[in-house]
Amino acid sequence: MSRNFTLTLKSLALALAFTTANGFAAAQTLAQAEPGKQRQNRHEKQSLTGLLEQVATEKGVFFLYEPSLLEGATASAEVDLRKDTRQLLNEILPAANLRYQQVDKQNFVIKKAKKPKGSLSSTKKAPAPAPTPPPLPVVPDRLVTGVVSNFRTGEPLIGVTVVVKGRESTGTVTDIDGKYSLRVPEEFNTLVFSYIGFEPQEVEINNREVVNVWLNEAATQLDEVVITAVGIEANRRSLGYSVEEVSSQEIENANEANIVSALSGKTAGVFVTTASGAPGAGANIRIRGNKSINGSNKPLFIVDGVPIDNSSSGNAAAGVDVSNRAIDINPNDIESISILKGPAATALYGIRAANGAVVITTKRGKAGKPRITIKSAYGLSQANKLPARQYTYAQGTFTGGEAVYRGPETAEANSYGPPMDQLEYDGDDNYPYDRNGRLVPLGQGNGQPANIYRPEEDFFDNGHTFDNNVSVAGGSERLAYYLSAGQFYQQGIVPRSDWGRYSFKGNFDVQLSERLSAGSNTTVVRSGGDRKNRGNALSGVSIGLYRTPVSFDNGDGKTGREAASDPSTYIFPDGEQRAYRGSDRYDNPYWSVNRVPFTDEVNRVIQSLSLRYEITPWMAASYKLGLDHYSDKREAAWDIHSGSEVNGRIDLQTRLSTDLNSDFLLLIDKDLGEDFRLDATFCHNFFDSEFTARTVSGNEMTKQGFFHISNAANIETNESISRRRLYGVFGDIRLNWRNIAFLNLTGRNDWSSTLPKENNSFFYPTVSAGLEFTELLGLTDNKILSYGKIRASYGEVGNDAGLYLTANYFQRAAADGDNLLPANEFPAFGANAFERAGTLGNANLKAETTATFEAGADLKFFLGRSM
Repeated sequence: MSRNFTLTLKSLALALAFTTANGFAAAQTLAQAEPGKQRQNRHEKQSLTGLLEQVATEKGVFFLYEPSLLEGATASAEVDLRKDTRQLLNEILPAANLRYQQVDKQNFVIKKAKKPKGSLSSTKKAPAPAPTPPPLPVVPDRLVTGVVSNFRTGEPLIGVTVVVKGRESTGTVTDIDGKYSLRVPEEFNTLVFSYIGFEPQEVEINNREVVNVWLNEAATQLDEVVITAVGIEANRRSLGYSVEEVSSQEIENANEANIVSALSGKTAGVFVTTASGAPGAGANIRIRGNKSINGSNKPLFIVDGVPIDNSSSGNAAAGVDVSNRAIDINPNDIESISILKGPAATALYGIRAANGAVVITTKRGKAGKPRITIKSAYGLSQANKLPARQYTYAQGTFTGGEAVYRGPETAEANSYGPPMDQLEYDGDDNYPYDRNGRLVPLGQGNGQPANIYRPEEDFFDNGHTFDNNVSVAGGSERLAYYLSAGQFYQQGIVPRSDWGRYSFKGNFDVQLSERLSAGSNTTVVRSGGDRKNRGNALSGVSIGLYRTPVSFDNGDGKTGREAASDPSTYIFPDGEQRAYRGSDRYDNPYWSVNRVPFTDEVNRVIQSLSLRYEITPWMAASYKLGLDHYSDKREAAWDIHSGSEVNGRIDLQTRLSTDLNSDFLLLIDKDLGEDFRLDATFCHNFFDSEFTARTVSGNEMTKQGFFHISNAANIETNESISRRRLYGVFGDIRLNWRNIAFLNLTGRNDWSSTLPKENNSFFYPTVSAGLEFTELLGLTDNKILSYGKIRASYGEVGNDAGLYLTANYFQRAAADGDNLLPANEFPAFGANAFERAGTLGNANLKAETTATFEAGADLKFFLGRSM
């Protein structure tokens, strides 16, 4: 159930119950009865509406119903209000041919039962109708209709109270589609719209028949529901540790392909670094810095309660910018993201969440008519900051007491030769390195001054981003659905670089019976692109570009994508490079983007199935099975005469990853007397991971420009397999005293396959507490300090060891070469060989443990206008 619908029920309970023929009513009593007791005679009857009002006050709950359902219904005065809310409803509703549906902890919808069970009254005679009030004076009126929506999300708001200003007895509430219809007397011109959690709004009609309204969320909203662990919902005010939430609107407004990049600057203590501005580049995230010495410092990513892979490989000093796997999540499908920071917040995920957790909740369907959303966005990118360089001196060196120009044919790399204003061209049309001819000292050429080239400005081009997404959401009482399809394409500022993603998602929730419900989440993604080498490599775009002297034109008169599309800018007819150092050294950047290709293609499926059964009104069992599988196919090559691989090289790699996660939960939600409430979760977790990488490398290409493994003279293969298994059990107990004081106790025990069998079990406890002192002291209406809460937590969590570190293993052997001869890796010469690995195993390894104490305060000043 969405947060918007929860707030709707509360608004109805706190507002006056205005009804129309299709309206709703909300039950709330104003009587001050002694808690848990009825003062009426046991033989007397009372209206069912009045009884629900007393239950609402006694239990702090809210009811939504059509008034016609309860008209004339009565109940016995002998009702024990000390019983659980659901027990009470099970006693008093069936006889009235009614049933209920609980939408969250505090809100219930009263509905007509499928099979009538008779009248609630002990007599068959219906009660006498209430006296008819005197009619209001007949005045002309007009019909006003409209839709009330959330200004931030655009979604319709259910149950908004709409009244006529100056005549509050005339009003209605919005229906399930946010629509309202109200007859307004001619002498009144203003409607008042009010909704809990939103700022009220007065709107003038001004002879309009349709009045649509958008309400803003109130800044002082306290009862915000956040997702904490394994899909468990919790009220933010009840937490004793730091949890920050990022809304879907903030993610979408960032217009980033990578959701990790979209989190940059959104929350405190979260640090995001992006590998580069290349299309599909990976992003790295840290929560409260690094914790592990040798292990991973990445937080755990969870989507709809299922952990997913966010690994990346590459992004070293040389090579290409590869993606981290969270980039496969379409930001348009995200409802919210919760950032769990300290151990107290992440202990329920155990070892895997030693570095925090990023909990992603995707959008789901809601009961109502289908809602189709179409989004299309365009972005433009440019290189906005280039490295400083000198534009005074030409390629060359200082020798014999004077600066001497030394051109590309010398294969020298010195860049501080004579000043550019002391050189001119000789006009030789056959000179291959510049269409204007060779550079010579002034007076020895044709008088045409030397051009001062700007390598970076001439190379980088404008980048473009296209983001298209369509989704449809809706449902009925039994089935809710959300379907989406997205297409994202990014063209980089580096010519011939791009990256794209196609994603499809389907979320379904089915109410199989009154107690049994099921859900499924499916995400199918295909992503990949054409990536370019960068960094400290002879074939990298960056090093070739930044080392180019201002006297050499990489594009031979052309720039950007035009130069990259013309082979004559970077290759001679004989196949050698046209570069500032001749051939086979630092690559011309246009050679790099054409003759050093790297492409990848990722196909991924994230699937989860869940079941939930209501054992009792206060206990439920839940099971969720999640699968995350992807294949990553990579193809890389270096053409003959490349600086990094003079003889050419081809690399083919296939990476397969499969993660299986299983969670069985027992959920308890029960009132302990009048002042205490218990929420408890007990879970068994199973996690299995397998990763396989297969590589085929071909050296010494035979034909230039033919990037196929069959074109290599020498072929090598390699395969690595990584397996990991984790078992865990945990408990989470939350105590609530009058929604003022909160205590949370958790404990988890893990068994990890990466640790020695004799010492692979670890226990991680946490404790947290919070106190709303403004509620305790009655300061909630204070205009200066409108809300105050202090909190503290202590927790322990750890990292297990890396794979295969408990014993000594063997690896493929190599016959080392020297400065002239390369090494030969086995199998070679018709034989195979292995040698002991360079890493010494340790049979006594223990998990790293991180203990954290956290204390803080949540304060709202000036009614939430300042934080």
